[in-house]
Amino acid sequence: RVLAPIIENRWLEDVSLEEWARQVACPVLLLRGNETLGGMLPKADAESWFRQTHDLTQIDLSNVGHLIHGMDVGTTLRLVTGFLESLR
Repeated sequence: RVLAPIIENRWLEDVSLEEWARQVACPVLLLRGNETLGGMLPKADAESWFRQTHDLTQIDLSNVGHLIHGMDVGTTLRLVTGFLESLR
């Protein structure tokens, strides 16, 4: 039963992504994995977040799925480090 909402693609039921995004007040780095490789964030949802969030940097990674940090450690470290350094 724990995995049923994920399997049935209803894991975000009753969650307003737009409302959540509007409340974010700090810079955000959104790394999005490829849906065909297991990425969990649909492109339409990511685009909605991008429109609603004040300071969001979105990077789509075509070669990884959901476990971005485990599937491509080097790229993840480079992107996160670069983003954090840009905040100085």
